[in-house]
Amino acid sequence: PAIIWSAIFLKRRDKNFKTYIWVFLGGTLTVLPILGYQYVYLALIGDNPDLDFVNKLKGIITGNYWIVLLYAFVGITEEIVKFYIVKILDKKHPEIITTINDALKMGILSALGFAFSENIIYFVRILNSMGTEGLIAPFIFRSVFTVCAHLIFSGIFAYYYGVSKFSKDFVDFKKWQGQKVSILDYASHRRKYIGIGLALSLGLHAFFNTMLSISLPNNI
Repeated sequence: PAIIWSAIFLKRRDKNFKTYIWVFLGGTLTVLPILGYQYVYLALIGDNPDLDFVNKLKGIITGNYWIVLLYAFVGITEEIVKFYIVKILDKKHPEIITTINDALKMGILSALGFAFSENIIYFVRILNSMGTEGLIAPFIFRSVFTVCAHLIFSGIFAYYYGVSKFSKDFVDFKKWQGQKVSILDYASHRRKYIGIGLALSLGLHAFFNTMLSISLPNNI
């Protein structure tokens, strides 16, 4: 699925093709912080059951709504991690993102890398617990819908990140129109658009995970 989705968005003659491959590989590593805090959490509650806030959530929140909250938190964490892949690379190589289209490709490749690693983890767990027959439906759903969702969420923040990168042009345009502009407006404009993009991607991802936790079996 990652190869197919990448082929849709990338062309080998793209001048930044090699860089996009590195972004994809970086995206595959973004699952590590999430797996890391899961490992630390399980290790902590093994020695200190009082720190098990998930069980406390079950007691405080009626029904299965604690799962909704947990899935929303996971979605938010995933988007923040993917965002930092783009931000770190752009900080090291600011010359790579010269258009909004470049920013979109960076975000999409980061998302594809993450989805690639996440799918492997899910598929291995399902294969071990349910066998090959139980893998078919989750494989199709995650390869098409879940990966596409990751692309959409990351594409949104990448678009706004691209817009923020050209804050100087937007602010200068206001200056040409005769509006009063201060030096602080440049940084403010960039923070504003990065914030909008990140907020939208976080909110949509949390909503998507919430809908999955309500309407789909846990193995999907």
